[in-house]
Amino acid sequence: MTTTEKVTLLISIIGALAWLPQLFDLFKSQEILGKIISRYDNFNDKQSFYLYKLSLFSKNKPFHLKQITCTLEYDDGQKFNDTARNMRYVIFNGNEELQVLGKEYINNFSILPNDTNIEGYLFFCYDFSNRTSKIIKTTFTFESYDDKVRTLSFEEKYIDGKQLFYDDSIWKKKL
Repeated sequence: MTTTEKVTLLISIIGALAWLPQLFDLFKSQEILGKIISRYDNFNDKQSFYLYKLSLFSKNKPFHLKQITCTLEYDDGQKFNDTARNMRYVIFNGNEELQVLGKEYINNFSILPNDTNIEGYLFFCYDFSNRTSKIIKTTFTFESYDDKVRTLSFEEKYIDGKQLFYDDSIWKKKL
């Protein structure tokens, strides 16, 4: 092999190696990480409402969000599921109107960008009222347009209520 051929081969190998980071990205797994920032709950005669504020992070790859569901597991063994909703008018505690805009609800996002933190709200409504049993686990299930499913679970025993943030600016007293 001549010197020119060796140099050409070396340059070709270096050029091919430049593509390795993109190839490694193809094999990285995508996952959704996050934490609960706040959780509000309220009950009426027939239903229970839950409003969560989450901080989310789609690790390695973007996630093309189709819908989000939430499963609540209770210490008596029961499980309740609901799909995230957009509510135009919600009253908590009988006199506080929710002031969260549609653009702040995560279920209205169409993409969770990779390696970027986002924050937003999720609203769920369950067909039970004022349960006496306690939540032991909350699981959010994220479904994509290409049928990928990712879950994010929180066991109640690991949620420190002192670290949750309750933002009073999202409520307006009803006159």
